[in-house]
Amino acid sequence: MRLGSARVHLVVPVFIYGYDDSGVPFREITRTLMIEATGGFVELAEPVSKKHPVLLINIATGHSISCRVVSIRKGSNGKAEVGVHFAQPSPGFWGLEFPTNGPHPTIQKNADATEL
Repeated sequence: MRLGSARVHLVVPVFIYGYDDSGVPFREITRTLMIEATGGFVELAEPVSKKHPVLLINIATGHSISCRVVSIRKGSNGKAEVGVHFAQPSPGFWGLEFPTNGPHPTIQKNADATEL
């Protein structure tokens, strides 16, 4: 995921398909931890590796998109927090409109408020 893109803490139910570290296919219903225009972070119980391809389905909209795993870190609940990046631009995948230049005014206003 590229630095500087607007990130939104939003729980979105997703279905994810992929292959574990042994090459065995898996599918998991999970949720996002954070989203952005180019991907997001999902919680996964299945082990995956960086650069693994996965298919992500937004359960709310039914839209699907090919992604690749770009980061993995251990979560506090034993599951992994996995960063995924869209294989192709898909600005409407999450059902939100992300700003294209600079931070969104609402996001910036909230950021300013927390700095006081």
